[in-house]
Amino acid sequence: MDKEDYAAQFSRAMRTGGLRFTRNEAKKFIIAMTKTIAEGLTRDRKLIVSNFGAFEVLKIGSKIINSPRGDKKKFFMPPTDVIKWHPSGKIRSHAKSTAVSEEEFRALVGHAYLEPAPIVTTPSPAAPKRKNPYEVKIRLLTKGKEYLADEGSPISRLAKILINEIRAGKAEKVEIRPGKEISEIIYIASSSPLPSRRIPKISHDIIIEKIKTMATVDPADPKLLILPLSETQRILVRPRLSQFGEILLLEMVK
Repeated sequence: MDKEDYAAQFSRAMRTGGLRFTRNEAKKFIIAMTKTIAEGLTRDRKLIVSNFGAFEVLKIGSKIINSPRGDKKKFFMPPTDVIKWHPSGKIRSHAKSTAVSEEEFRALVGHAYLEPAPIVTTPSPAAPKRKNPYEVKIRLLTKGKEYLADEGSPISRLAKILINEIRAGKAEKVEIRPGKEISEIIYIASSSPLPSRRIPKISHDIIIEKIKTMATVDPADPKLLILPLSETQRILVRPRLSQFGEILLLEMVK
C-alpha cells in the first residue's frame, strides 16, 4: 500500500465514522502527521502515539559489514541513527500470526536440500625442524615488565656481572650485538676483542631493556644515558640500530 492507497482508505474510514474527508484532505493530513512525527523525533528522539505505539531513535555504533554485492569485500559503517517502532498491544492483536496449512508449508519448504559434507584434508607431516643448540625456552610467570625490577632474576644477575666486569677492568667496552639467531656480548680491551659470550636471541631485548632501566640521564648531556658507579666513575650507555636489532655499547668513562 502506497500513500495514494492509504489516503483513499483513510478517507473512506473517516466517512464511515461520520466525518466528511476527501482524498486530498486525507493526503494533507497524512503529510502533516508524518512531518510532526519527524519533528518530534528530531527534538526528543522518542514519540509515543496512544493505542498505536512508540517511535524511538536508536544509535548504532560503527562496525565492519560485508558487501551487499556478495563479492566478499568488507566495508566500514560509521555510527548512524535508526528509527525503531514499538507497536502497542492493540496493534499487535490485529497482526497475530496464523497457523500455516500443510499445503502452504510444503510450498514454502519445497524440495529438501542437503549441504555437502565438508572435505577434510589431512596435512602431510612437516619435516622435523633442525634443533638450535643455543635455543632456550623462557616462560615469564610475572605480569608486564615486573621481571625487570626483580633483582634476583637471571637477567638482573647478568646485567650486574657485565657492570662488575667493566668496573674490574676486564674490558674497556662491552658491546651487546644481536645476530640472526644468536646474540653476542663482545669484550673490547685496548681496541682488541676478548673471548665473547653468546646468549639466546630471545634474551637480547630483555637484557638491553634491563640495562636501560638501570641507567639515568646524564645531567651534562640529556641525550646520553649513564650508569653511575662512583663520584669519579660511570659507564656510558650508547644504543644504536643494526640489521638484526638494537646494539648496546657500554663504555667506562672517568
